[in-house]
Amino acid sequence: MSNKLDFIDVFKDKKVKNDIITVRVDTELKESFTALCKKNNIPVATALYNFMYESIKRYKK
Repeated sequence: MSNKLDFIDVFKDKKVKNDIITVRVDTELKESFTALCKKNNIPVATALYNFMYESIKRYKK
């Protein structure tokens, strides 16, 4: 079973037309997300919460 979440695109190596992309939550994503948080010294839980909050805010417009 794979969950899908909408994330705001902060991964600078990805070229996308929209600022919100749908991604599968899998090991590769988890590892790159964790690495990005570690690199920027941000707790993973805080970053995930902020992504979800921003995604929901955009859908409510």
